[in-house]
Order: sequence, then C-alpha cells, then structure tokens
Amino acid sequence: MAFRTTTSRLAAAVLSSSRSHAFRQTARLTTASLPSIARSTLARSFGPSTHKKSLSPAAQFVRAYSQTAVVRGLDKPKTSLLLETNDGPGSLQDVLKFFWKHDVNMVRIESRPTKGPAPDYAFYIDFDGRPGETAVDDLLDDLKRHCKQILVLNDKKGTSIKTWGVVYDRMEDMWAKYACDEFKYILPLLESNCGYGRDNIPQAQDISDFLKECTGFTLRPVAGLLSARDFLNGLAFRVFFSTQ
Repeated sequence: MAFRTTTSRLAAAVLSSSRSHAFRQTARLTTASLPSIARSTLARSFGPSTHKKSLSPAAQFVRAYSQTAVVRGLDKPKTSLLLETNDGPGSLQDVLKFFWKHDVNMVRIESRPTKGPAPDYAFYIDFDGRPGETAVDDLLDDLKRHCKQILVLNDKKGTSIKTWGVVYDRMEDMWAKYACDEFKYILPLLESNCGYGRDNIPQAQDISDFLKECTGFTLRPVAGLLSARDFLNGLAFRVFFSTQ
C-alpha cells in the first residue's frame, strides 16, 4: 500500500506542482495546441473569451481533461509477480509457455539481471487474474516448480481492501485539514480517471497512462536508487522514475 500511495503522490506532484518540469511544460500549452476535444470542452464551459482570463493554460487543460476522461483498467483484476530464472538460451520461453498452457493473459513484462555471483535474471510480470482462480493457481504452481524464486507482489485479499478503506477514510480527514490546494485539486482527477479510492489502489500503469495523456510524461519503475544524471536524463525524455 505504501508504494501505491507513494506512486499516486508522485503522479500528483508531476501533474500539479507549479515547480515541476511537467507543469511548466504543460503551462506552455496554448488553446491552439490543445487536443480538439479539449478545446471544444473549454469553449462550451468557459466561452471563447472568458477561459483565457479566468484560468491559466495548464489549468484549462487539466479542467478539460477531467470532463472527458474515462475510467480505465478496472474491469479485470490483475496480479504482479517477481520471479528469478537461470540465465541461458530459452529461459524466458520456458517461463512464457506456462502462461500459454493455462490460458492466462500477460499484460506486461520487464527483465533485469540480478545482483550476485550467479548470472541469473529477474522478471517482473503483470497478468490478468488473481490467486484463487483455478488457472492462476495452476500457473503459479508450475512457475514455483520451474523458477528459482517466485514472489506474488500484490495478492489483494478482502482483509487488505478493508484495511485500505479504513486508512483512506482517516486520510480524507487529514487531507481536508493539511493537504495543499494542488493535492486537493488533483486527487479527484486520480479518483475519476485512475480508479483511486477507498477500495482500490490503481496500478502504476493506470497512473502513467493518465499522466501521459495530460502531460506527455510516463512513470517508469526502477528497482533502486538512480544517479542524478540518470534521473535528469529521464526527465529530458519525459520519463519520471519511481521505485517499486
């Protein structure tokens, strides 16, 4: 839960902070450079002459987007896992065949070498479904027998969801008292466009898609600390790194 909350806060910071590169880039937008759907929404909402005076270009864009966006990716539950395999020809193919065997749809995969003397590889995989479903349980059983190590990262149980709700309700009171205006403005956008709420913590990909449509930035997960040079290099290509 801490990672998802941190990621959401990073997303809000990238989108809303007047000091952030993303906001400054968005602030350079003019009405002529906005998508046609956003321009038409602005014209209907504020009129051709009023919106230029009442709202900054960045606020115009976010305001328009909040009226036209749709909720994404909430109809199918997803599970994330981390697994390690020996480095060698066909090692990834041996893993992927189990997804085909059990008819489980993989939606995202990343790989990186592990640290240590053994030349192994770690794979981060997102797929449709959750533990408790027959196909997913059979898939995990096969992966456990084949891989050196496997860890389910977000097996969302009912008790966990209830815990989120209690924390979320408590935080709402805190936000009303102590949160900055930018946070209060962005949170409803995350709730309506990413599904963020008391019973759901969105995937980082959902937040990344929202940011990309608004600002051109994407979130990219990293396993650890980055050098200042690497981090700034990512910003140059509109990539905001976050840990997971």
